[in-house]
Amino acid sequence: MLLLALACETGSITLDEDTAASILDDDEDTGFVEDDPEGPSNALAEAITEEGLMTHLEALQSIADNTNNTRAWTTDGHLDSVDYVVGQLEGAGYDVQESLFTVEDWTLTDTAVLVGEDELDFAVFDGTGIGTVSGPLVAVDLMLPPGAENSSTSACQASDFDGFPEGGVALIQRGSCTFAEKALNAEAAGAVGVIVFNEGQPGRQGIVEGYIGEPVGVPVVGVSFSDGERLAGQLEEGVELIAELTVEGEVVEYELRNVVAEWPGEQEDWILVGAHLDSVLAGPGINDNGSGSALTLEMALQIATLGLEPKKTLRFAWWDGEEYGLLGSIEYGEDLDPEQLDALQAYLNYDMVASANGAPFLYDGDGSNKGLDFGGAPAPEGSAAIEHLTQDWFDGRELQYTEVSVDIPSDSYWFLYNDVPLGGAFSGASRTKTVREAEVFGGTAGSAYDDCYHQRCDDIQNIDEELFITLGQSAGYLLGELMMTADPLQ
Repeated sequence: MLLLALACETGSITLDEDTAASILDDDEDTGFVEDDPEGPSNALAEAITEEGLMTHLEALQSIADNTNNTRAWTTDGHLDSVDYVVGQLEGAGYDVQESLFTVEDWTLTDTAVLVGEDELDFAVFDGTGIGTVSGPLVAVDLMLPPGAENSSTSACQASDFDGFPEGGVALIQRGSCTFAEKALNAEAAGAVGVIVFNEGQPGRQGIVEGYIGEPVGVPVVGVSFSDGERLAGQLEEGVELIAELTVEGEVVEYELRNVVAEWPGEQEDWILVGAHLDSVLAGPGINDNGSGSALTLEMALQIATLGLEPKKTLRFAWWDGEEYGLLGSIEYGEDLDPEQLDALQAYLNYDMVASANGAPFLYDGDGSNKGLDFGGAPAPEGSAAIEHLTQDWFDGRELQYTEVSVDIPSDSYWFLYNDVPLGGAFSGASRTKTVREAEVFGGTAGSAYDDCYHQRCDDIQNIDEELFITLGQSAGYLLGELMMTADPLQ
């Protein structure tokens, strides 16, 4: 799952205590299916099994084990993941296309961060400027100790840089506005480089990674909360620190590939189901987003196995380059002609559906919960019908769920802003589980939904199989219902 520059700097959605309590009913069951569930069902939902889902995750883990523990774009791990998905689909009789496209990006040739006499561990932000710079380190409107998540407004306003010295290096805290806004404000104030440290709450303490979606001309790097807090403390005590940033590189052209498989229907109207197949470089990405990729693949395979004849054409997509700016889904969407776009009845997105400390989040298609983060964009018409179908599946089993806003920063982004009805499910990323959610769904309050988010430990052990099959079967039910009617969404 991509974070950062698209809406604000959080990786997942949760609810505050009051909002969660308004959705979760004390009289209902927890959020997970039983061995013999009751309630509405269909053939596709019943065909989604834990064994089928986990088989694909085990295959992706095996690929990562043999390819330097990553499945990131352009790596052998990603190419082998593509081969696995394509082989499965072709064996099931799908018309499979590997859609190739190229992007330009920097490849780093030399990097370093030195503050005073300390060499820091760091991550270079995607979209950074390049160069080797040096200047006095200057703290910019920090919130220490940290407050609630996304409460720090460090560097979000130009006025935060009043008195900032020309040629300084800005020390900035992650928080309530985009990394692009922070970096551009710093550059406009005369900063020659930017060091961003994590905000400091549970799940937001490690080295922060980022994506800057607008041109910035100065080096931008991320460090851990502990390093940022330590440096801020030294500055507060009057210690003068010189920061030296080295981010050198060259422009290279990368070839990316989306995988799109089609199962024919009876009409020109069609449904698209998507998940990103790439991981971050730091780890194998078995939850993010092996889980969504596996679910999308298993639904496609079971439709073929069951010999279902949908009333609408189905396309299943495994996007490339999501972690580096939603590259694959945006490329695909922009290639659709107006007639194809008009005939697209729904886009269903599955990005992280098995988080180890997660919860069942449904896309808020009817706008019933306006308190959600990322709530700036209304759901396109038809999204309410998609959500209500999934709610029917949960309600029929007296299972609880909560909601995530439709403009969550994932591959649904392009479709949202082009008025395609949206749906899907999510199990949480780096934000923390509330006390109320832990009471209802289990797990640990105050810990991240996925403590291994974007880390090396996002492996086959980082999976909640019970939550995975719950969201998997609900997704099967949703798609099974949508595809078996010729009627448009209302």
